[in-house]
Amino acid sequence: MKITRVESIPIRYPLREPIADATHDLAVYELAVVRIHTDDGLVGHGFAPALQGGVEIVAQLTQTMLAPMLVGRDPFHVRGLWDEMFWQTQILGRTGANRIAMSGVDIALWDLNARALGVPLWALLGGTGATRIPLYSTNAGWLSFPQDVMIEKMLAVLAQGFHGVKMKIGSPDPRADLRRVAAVREAIGPDVPLMVDINIHWDLSTALRYGPKLDQFDIDWLEEPMNQHDVKGHAQLQALMQAPILVGENLTSVTVFRDFFEQRALRLAQPDVTRLGGVTRWLDVAALARANGIRVVPACWDTMQVSVHLAAATPEVHLMEHLDWTAEIFEERLQIESGWLTVPTGPGVGCTVREDVLERYRVR
Repeated sequence: MKITRVESIPIRYPLREPIADATHDLAVYELAVVRIHTDDGLVGHGFAPALQGGVEIVAQLTQTMLAPMLVGRDPFHVRGLWDEMFWQTQILGRTGANRIAMSGVDIALWDLNARALGVPLWALLGGTGATRIPLYSTNAGWLSFPQDVMIEKMLAVLAQGFHGVKMKIGSPDPRADLRRVAAVREAIGPDVPLMVDINIHWDLSTALRYGPKLDQFDIDWLEEPMNQHDVKGHAQLQALMQAPILVGENLTSVTVFRDFFEQRALRLAQPDVTRLGGVTRWLDVAALARANGIRVVPACWDTMQVSVHLAAATPEVHLMEHLDWTAEIFEERLQIESGWLTVPTGPGVGCTVREDVLERYRVR
């Protein structure tokens, strides 16, 4: 089997309702849809989300730099192809659009190979035996929601059976953030898992002052409190807090994860398959986490489509994020019931974007 053609199609898909955290205001979901064609007729599907108008850059990088390296190659040589793409494009940088483009291609390669073998991705990777994954909800906790609306939404998702809720903070006044967390904890009760996400908005001084104050609310983790590359600062903060710090959504290097682990700057790892370099590098981080005795909570900018397979193949994953902004754009719909995500059994990854969506929302 040889690769004959690679497509990267940029689309902008409107969200059901605008959302915001401390860093981004989002009304659309941008993604570069990747399709890898082969000489035996099989097609591998992948995608890479982008933000703030960057999707055309990601698609162009895929077409002009990555695609020529892949044509004529054996798609089963995934790790060799990954290294070649990395070294041939690293002059553009080892993060950002370059790494996002590689993520979409890598996902498509793994999808293609699993389809060729007629198995779901998790089976190709070696499954844990899990048939369903517990979910916590992020959909109810956006910073753009007024406090009363946010609490109402949280109570609704908890009534549906979700295994905890995550809320966003990072307003101009950290004291207001603390009051917002206090209100949520009072509303949901003492026994519901509560996660707090700052989306890298605090500086070190603010984090050291206000982070430990969140321990009084018995939070399950503090997510991305500050500059994602400040390993030393995170180590200082983690030493002051009872709650685990969770970092990784914006890290694009296995080496940086290693530094966080060695410096004890986090207690939970959050690799993102769409930013780290795809399935290949996600697996590397998961193996490193396992060696350091650290649990993994996948970031789900892929809206769970790929992450469910990674969770089902990784014993260190104990919980997944529920983000379903774009569930309807895929031909393969994930099944969720009472806060549990069913592990798919169809071949491949299950991230085939519908043709009518591509036609209507394609950036031309």
